[in-house]
Amino acid sequence: MGENLAILSRREESFITTLVNHKERTKITERTAKALAKVGEAVSFAVDRFVSVGESIGDEHPELRSEMCETCLEARQAGNAIKQLTMHNYAVNDGSLKPFTEKNHMVRAARKLLSAITKVLLIADKVIIKQLIASKDKVLCSLTELESVDSFTDFVQAFSKFGNNMVELAHLTGDRQNDLKSDKQKAQMASARAVLEKSTMMLLPSCKTCLRHPECYSARQNRHGLFVQMRQALHLIQNVATDTGYHSVTNGSVSPTAANGDSGIVLGGSGQSANKAIKDFEDQVEMVRVTHINNYFADKLRSALDVVIETTQDFTDSAYTSHDHREKIMEVTEYLQQAVHVLIKTGVLQMHKDSIATQELETCILKTLEVSKSLKKQLQDTAMDQASELFKCNEDHVLLRNLQTAGIAGEVGSVDELSVKFEEHIDQLEEVCKLFRHIATTEPLVITAEHNEIILRSMGPLILHAARTLAQYPASKIAKENLDLFADAWESQINDLSILVKEVNDFCQGKTDRLVYMSLPRPGCFVYKQHATAVKPKIMRHKQLNPVKRAMKHKGYSPSALFNAYKLVKETGIPVKTAARQYGVPHNTLRDRVKGRVDPETLMTGPGPLFTQEEEAKLVEHIKHMADLGYGFTITEVVSKASDYAVFLKKRSPDKPLSVKWFSGFRKRWPELRVTKPRALTKCRAASTSQQAVNSYFTNLETVIMNNNLLNKPECIYNIDEKGIQTEHSPPYIVGGKASVPAITSSRSAVTTIIGGGNAIGTQVPPFFVFKGQRMNEDLLQGAASGSAGTMSKTGWSNSVIFHEYLESHFLKYIQRPDSNQPVLVIFDGHRSHINVPVLEWAKRNNIILFVLPAHTSHCLQPLDVGCFGPLQKIYNNTCHKFLREHPSSKITRFNVAALASSSYVTALSNNNLKSAFQKTGIFPLDRTAISTDNFKPSEPYVAPVQEPSEQVPDVQCDLNAYFRAAETVIELKKEFHQASAKKTFSNVVSGQEITSSDISQQIITKPKPIVKQPTKTPRKPKSNIPKKVCKKSSSKESHMYSPLFSTTQNLLLDHHTLTFF
Repeated sequence: MGENLAILSRREESFITTLVNHKERTKITERTAKALAKVGEAVSFAVDRFVSVGESIGDEHPELRSEMCETCLEARQAGNAIKQLTMHNYAVNDGSLKPFTEKNHMVRAARKLLSAITKVLLIADKVIIKQLIASKDKVLCSLTELESVDSFTDFVQAFSKFGNNMVELAHLTGDRQNDLKSDKQKAQMASARAVLEKSTMMLLPSCKTCLRHPECYSARQNRHGLFVQMRQALHLIQNVATDTGYHSVTNGSVSPTAANGDSGIVLGGSGQSANKAIKDFEDQVEMVRVTHINNYFADKLRSALDVVIETTQDFTDSAYTSHDHREKIMEVTEYLQQAVHVLIKTGVLQMHKDSIATQELETCILKTLEVSKSLKKQLQDTAMDQASELFKCNEDHVLLRNLQTAGIAGEVGSVDELSVKFEEHIDQLEEVCKLFRHIATTEPLVITAEHNEIILRSMGPLILHAARTLAQYPASKIAKENLDLFADAWESQINDLSILVKEVNDFCQGKTDRLVYMSLPRPGCFVYKQHATAVKPKIMRHKQLNPVKRAMKHKGYSPSALFNAYKLVKETGIPVKTAARQYGVPHNTLRDRVKGRVDPETLMTGPGPLFTQEEEAKLVEHIKHMADLGYGFTITEVVSKASDYAVFLKKRSPDKPLSVKWFSGFRKRWPELRVTKPRALTKCRAASTSQQAVNSYFTNLETVIMNNNLLNKPECIYNIDEKGIQTEHSPPYIVGGKASVPAITSSRSAVTTIIGGGNAIGTQVPPFFVFKGQRMNEDLLQGAASGSAGTMSKTGWSNSVIFHEYLESHFLKYIQRPDSNQPVLVIFDGHRSHINVPVLEWAKRNNIILFVLPAHTSHCLQPLDVGCFGPLQKIYNNTCHKFLREHPSSKITRFNVAALASSSYVTALSNNNLKSAFQKTGIFPLDRTAISTDNFKPSEPYVAPVQEPSEQVPDVQCDLNAYFRAAETVIELKKEFHQASAKKTFSNVVSGQEITSSDISQQIITKPKPIVKQPTKTPRKPKSNIPKKVCKKSSSKESHMYSPLFSTTQNLLLDHHTLTFF
């Protein structure tokens, strides 16, 4: 409504200008009188429309109604007065013309009308400011509510409310930024909106991490830092809207300060920029030609020179400025001081009107300006070289990846070491931003440099907090996602800094083309998506200092600006060019949408996508479904499938397949698709991890826990598992100068097994080692962790005897329970070495409950597999790599395994990791929803009903689903063969059961021993005269290929292309 008032007021001003500028004449013709009367009627009509809008604003806001009504009454009276003054009478009786009204009456009426219009606009502006502040307060309240939640349910509700309020504020601040006249205030609003945009994107994973790990100090600090940033940005929005001064947004505090001469953004006392100081100095030197030099002007010139020298100290005092540049700056500064001294001395002689002195003064002026330009050029070279060295090393990418790697590995010490380096790098980035603020030649560039410095200074500590959180909880997916998102946001900001460097360099070289600043969001571009954890900013690597300049074919306006201009033309009927000029959009682009030649919601030019949105949605759904089943497509296969799909839809000929370039655009339209490295999953695990099996497991587990009163006793719930390690480790990622470098490892040896365990409260059982050999050597345990033990086996793997020995002589010593009457639950997988009569008898004697996991589900149900043994392997690899580097003349043998693996074991099975592992597997707290439904997707072909593929080609006009269903049916056909080959094994009896119960233990005791078939000697066949190569025996695989069942399956798989293209 405020925009409509502004448009109407501009139309009235044009009409009034026409009336006031009309030439005053004693007599006017009838034609002129009629034209003036039409203008007066147009003014009156426009005033009526304007007043009606103002009165409606007053009705909506009772506190402003009386003031608005009085002002609107004044405007209506002034409009009527102008209408009366322009009314005409026809010729009088004597045939002469009526004299025109005096011009001063028209001027007084016009002034009265413009004064009333201005008052109405000011009142309407108060309403807009009030709405913006109210929206800001709503966001602030929802932010406070979001900070106080302590459960996921309340968090989802609070975050949804916060998202709705943020969208409303984004629209209001975008419109307000358009209406602001001051470049400083526009920059302040843009900076606040940019902080809100980046902080909102990172707020969701940060809050989820804090809720998942409430006891973690670094997670709380990470979230607290985001809340501080957002509150500062909200305060900044209010200060700009109410024009109450500027506040600095630095170091976690908001303090009112005076704005500097360059921009409205205060950076903790930043003074005048070097470029502005040099420009003011050059202006003073130029004024010498006019004002001459007296004592007052000489002092003024010296003061300007002192300011220039003071600003150059930021360059010379910087620790990252090279020695050569520092020396050159000081040398040029000394030359400039000498030139000013000569200029003042010559100016004093010029006061005597000596012609020779006047010529010398002009020479001194030119010499001083030349030295000043040399100083400016030297400062620019210093800043550009410093930025070039910074981007050439690409240290951001290396440090972030090392932080992520150390966090995933749980190396808290490495994260602390990298944090020191990262903080030093942040200081270097701030120095670069400060220097570029000094050399920026335009105010928007100065503001952009200051904005980058604010974001980098505030975001750096938050990244370190996120890395420390991940290091404490390396098995936490949400902590990893939080760090990844912060790292992506950091690299995006570094990319903005590289663009700023390019723009400043272009302006310094005189390339003053129109540029689009990516570091500041344009009005109306702030888009918020609720719960968009997967949405990440697009990143361009800064591999070089000078990125390629964007061509002018890219649009320099926001989609919201184009839509608002279109809406304004349709609602008010103003000319297309007027609306295009107001919103800064091309008038031809706007006219195409107004005329209906282009859809108003179309944002891109050029040909549209090959497929419609519905067709692409079906393709995306099929790609995602096949990936969930474990049979995903590569990029080349996706392009091939899309080509066949286009041929099927008759949108492409078979001889014109799609290219990888199509896939690039396809991914931009569907950012939810990700190119990733899938994890290996065997078929037996895929078939066994079904939702039915997991639900049955949790039902039995819940029964055991409730019957034995273990629901609130995590110290009595244990998990045991084995982990095999070798002396030949997998080298970790290293930093080098080439793409492929070697890493020294030991030779492969026999497997050494670690039997580990821990409870849900986070207490680990010391490791138990199984070495390959006949007799135990105590030297094998040298350097092992306290409480470690070991034994020998022929293979290095555990067996029934060793497992029973581990339970009886090692595990039982470390059980935490108040007395022997308290039952203890031990969960392990159903390996055959774990289930035997001696183990059952031991468990019953010691009041131990043995619970076996469902077969082939340990990858998602066993705590040690899910949260501990993965980090254990990574830490062990890093430890071995470090050992070989520190002892280059040694190699790792089985006598080093216990020492190296023990330190890895203690770190991987830490208190936090064990708690997180039991929580992630849903054992404690007992929660079957902790198992992600994504784990059940690969089992769908084995449990879902199979639908035989139709022999008819699906009709695209009827249903696109049938087109993709045929390809998925081929995957489901393997269910028949899986069920046909399923055997009744003993694991089906104990899978997902308490084996210490009476019925299960009885079945184990009475289990018949397997019948071992004695090998029978077959008579030797007579030698054949056929050569050996000819009578080569066919392999079992070849003989299997001729079986009827395989033949039928092969035909189905080969002929499925006749059903469909997928």
